[in-house]
Amino acid sequence: MATAWVPTGRSERPHPLTPLVRGWVIFAALLFSLVQELGSFRGDENGEGTSVPWWVLGAGLLATALIGGIASFVTWRFTRFVIDDREVRIETGWLNKSSRKVPFERVQSIDVVQPFVGRLFGLAELEIQAGGSDSQLRLRYLSRQRANQLRDHLLTRAMGESSDALTRRTKENVLTGVSASDDVLIRLTPTALIVGFLTSGEFIWTAAILVISLIGLGIGAWMSSLGVLLAGLPLLIPLVVAIGNLASKYVLRQVNYTMVRTGHGSGATPAMRHGRGGVRITAGLTSLTSRTIPFDRVQGLKIHQSLLWRPLGLFRIDVDVIGTRNEEADTDSHGNVLLPIGTAAQVATILDVILPDTDLTPDLRPAPRRCRWLRPFDFWTLKHGVSPDVVVTEQGWLHHVRLIVPHAKTQSVRIRRGPLQRALGLASVFVDNVDGPVNVAIKHQDPQWARELALSQLDRARTARNHAPR
Repeated sequence: MATAWVPTGRSERPHPLTPLVRGWVIFAALLFSLVQELGSFRGDENGEGTSVPWWVLGAGLLATALIGGIASFVTWRFTRFVIDDREVRIETGWLNKSSRKVPFERVQSIDVVQPFVGRLFGLAELEIQAGGSDSQLRLRYLSRQRANQLRDHLLTRAMGESSDALTRRTKENVLTGVSASDDVLIRLTPTALIVGFLTSGEFIWTAAILVISLIGLGIGAWMSSLGVLLAGLPLLIPLVVAIGNLASKYVLRQVNYTMVRTGHGSGATPAMRHGRGGVRITAGLTSLTSRTIPFDRVQGLKIHQSLLWRPLGLFRIDVDVIGTRNEEADTDSHGNVLLPIGTAAQVATILDVILPDTDLTPDLRPAPRRCRWLRPFDFWTLKHGVSPDVVVTEQGWLHHVRLIVPHAKTQSVRIRRGPLQRALGLASVFVDNVDGPVNVAIKHQDPQWARELALSQLDRARTARNHAPR
């Protein structure tokens, strides 16, 4: 059993192997360059080599590697972190010192990231997301056990609990990042991930373009010469690379996907038992990322289903979370993805955990038929509904999307009417949330109804926030 970590308030350094892990890219690039350059020092047919001896190049590369290693060591030597009863602080720099700190109450979410080389040495990186601008702290690198202890401590303190409330957890599995004491909600098999990849619209369109291009090149080679095929093949490399990137996005980065409920069970803290826990999502093949999402940071859910997924009964869930910025969601393999692919039962499990005791099935009201002039291809799919707890919208035929936003998470409500909408007597209501994939737009409604809906939604949001647990 792993005991809970207690803050000492003393200044500490990251793990001593941090310089090696941070500098592995430089070392690998230098080694590759050395091998590549040495291959050119074979001499010509007269036995004469180049004017630069091979050992000079090797010495230069070795010196560069040595300088990089010294720089990594100095960076580690002058990096310290302090965790006390109020905040986490990271101090860096030798000549120019800097100190960044985040109070516990501003902590939004914490990820434990294990890059490939870090996993080989049992090390992990701690990414702390906080509210406000320039809000991300990175602590590189700690032992895997220490990183998990700090994550649990910081999240518990962020919820207003003392460190004594932390539960005991057994040692995590090195490959999956899940311990035997974790309350596992969902596990995705490689088969499910592969099916999701092969039936995704991105893969099908890219593969179709690749196949059509190959057929076109084949016809051209048959009608003229083989040179047409050989000349055209390099043009297909971007398509092959795109398919490889999609495979990495849908499969490799989601391998070992496991969703675990945190703060659940006999050892849970009082705050967690009253709905202030969260879920921890772990995924990755070469690099393992463990991302914790507290329930009270969830601002909205997006459940979508493509046309090909419909007969298979498969869905995907995206989530709006405070502290996750759009640029991070675009570059990160996980970003706002809560469930990359899952069945209806798995979707129901997630909704029951994140939004317990919530009416998620209000009566849905369709948009007026006159909106067909603006949306002739799917006007009948535009629906919305309001329950005592959430606002729900649905739309889409080829790609069906259902958005769910709790009233307490509503930030503002606005009405918009474009020139064509005014001509048809229509208006759209927007329920604004944090930046992310969940953008609630109740489109093409009767103007009077849109006004009533906007005003009543503001009242519901105000009431829900007043009754929300503190």
